[in-house]
Amino acid sequence: MMMIVFLHVNSHYRGSDEALYQMPHLFMYLQVLAMVCVNLFVMITGYFMVTSARKMSRWFKLVFQVSFFALIISGVIVALGYDSFTLKTFLQNLLPILFDRYWFVTMYVILYLIAPYLNFFLNQAPRNASFAFIFILFVVGCIWEPALGVEHIGFGNGFNLISFIFVYLLGGYIRKYDHFVIHFKRSWHYFALFFGLGAISALLYQWTHQATFLRYNHWITVLMTYGLFMGFKTMKPFVSRPINMLAKNVFGVYLVHEHPMVRQLLHDSVPVSNFLSLDAPYFTLRAITLTLLVFTISWLVATVLNAIYDALFNWIQPKVTGAWHAWIGD
Repeated sequence: MMMIVFLHVNSHYRGSDEALYQMPHLFMYLQVLAMVCVNLFVMITGYFMVTSARKMSRWFKLVFQVSFFALIISGVIVALGYDSFTLKTFLQNLLPILFDRYWFVTMYVILYLIAPYLNFFLNQAPRNASFAFIFILFVVGCIWEPALGVEHIGFGNGFNLISFIFVYLLGGYIRKYDHFVIHFKRSWHYFALFFGLGAISALLYQWTHQATFLRYNHWITVLMTYGLFMGFKTMKPFVSRPINMLAKNVFGVYLVHEHPMVRQLLHDSVPVSNFLSLDAPYFTLRAITLTLLVFTISWLVATVLNAIYDALFNWIQPKVTGAWHAWIGD
């Protein structure tokens, strides 16, 4: 999630529209490393969900949580006078997934619905068949599409459902068969793959100025995701209370800072634009500072909203479940 916030700090809050290749080399390198964020989230989902049963209660809780956050955040912004109330924006915040207010959540919710069928394929198909299918998707969507800019394949630079399905299947395949093609015995080899390919990608981008190197579905980005994921997978297990505490509300961080009204508010903020201007000294340090600031504030807000939402959902769920069973006569 820190990677996601870092990318958004650059794309939404930066006060200058100059090309990325004009930025400091260290910032460019961090930008490339952070590009694995979306793939990593989906890969983790596939890894853990391929052997678990889908629970629709989790799906409903997720959908209602997104609506709750969107309504509360928009209501506060309107109440403070930073935006005006309209019926259109109210409906968009009431049904944010339907209206694609959060593109990632919309894709993720659909992916969750079709996950049992993807799991069925991975669990029932022979290993060579599932390997071949995933490898074909990799070649078509991660090499062919970025290299030639083919628009009709459907990966959409990593933003489309087909790209999500590919990464989900890759995560599930790793869960079942331990690895995919590249296999190292030591975790640092995988981390070296991640950081090394990141350096190559950053250099190629600044040399060629080709934006395809900064795409979720580019083959280098996918291999970097694989390296980072497998690096942590092969490490010795450890438990960290601070990390576990932060992890409880990281999804809320996304819902808070990527709310369209919040994003626009920060984008139009003069202090933020001046702070992250390319002309400002220590640009990379400023970007990291703003990332930590946005993450921290969003996490605190998400912690409060999640506490309210959990209490509300736990109060409503038994009543809805009881009414449903009474209606169907169970």
